[in-house]
Amino acid sequence: MQNPMKYGKAKGIVLVQKYLPRINPFKRIDIISTTEEWNAVKDKYGKFVASRVDMPIGEAKKNVVKGTSGLPESIPSLIEKVNEQSSKGVVLVMETKKQEIPRYEYDGGFNISFNTGENVIIEIVGKGFDGHELTQGLAVHERHQIPWDEVLFMRDRKDLLKSRTVAKFCVMPENYIKQRNERIKFLREVCHYDIDKIEKNIPKKYQLVDNNIIRSILNNVIFELMQKQEMLRQDGLKRFGIQGNLIEGRVEPWEIFRAERWITKDVDMER
Repeated sequence: MQNPMKYGKAKGIVLVQKYLPRINPFKRIDIISTTEEWNAVKDKYGKFVASRVDMPIGEAKKNVVKGTSGLPESIPSLIEKVNEQSSKGVVLVMETKKQEIPRYEYDGGFNISFNTGENVIIEIVGKGFDGHELTQGLAVHERHQIPWDEVLFMRDRKDLLKSRTVAKFCVMPENYIKQRNERIKFLREVCHYDIDKIEKNIPKKYQLVDNNIIRSILNNVIFELMQKQEMLRQDGLKRFGIQGNLIEGRVEPWEIFRAERWITKDVDMER
């Protein structure tokens, strides 16, 4: 197996395994560069498979593929598109602890900016969306910016909303409709999902994510990381991000972003 620490997204997945093992959603990761390599492992995967495209750390990032569907039959096409762009590109295929589901069935996605000594910023998109919109700057439905000294006093959405020092944001209805339309277009045209299933699963009005999810983000991600600050410091992680998805009530962190993943003049590769 190729060394995952050589690749940007793969390294972020390994860091999740290190720092957030209890909620790490992946059993294993296969780094695939050829169709033959995929054929050798594909029988381990079910009806849906988590996949991403990746490049070695330091390589210019290009918009190799606009999205992945989670369908195993799409993997050969992903490999082909990556190989067309660079001989160094790979497809990451992850075996999940829970059965993977179509992206339109997700409860949402999240991104957390962890700025040691300053603040923690939680960004969320809701049902039918996922981390794609957040990492590409296409949509944010909720944002909570918490001063560093107050983070440990936050237990759920009620605490976030009543605090006078937590900066808050919630998407306006007209903006949500535009984002919903773009999300539907993305899932239909890029991921090739059935339009009726997409329309059925994405609410026409924004629905706040369940408060239990907010609690889990605070308890199982943010508080967990705050208890490991010495380890984070040793890994050079003072400012970083945690990106993931909300699936069937679970908070599933997919990647810890480091500065090396942001420093590029090119467009980052999308999921």
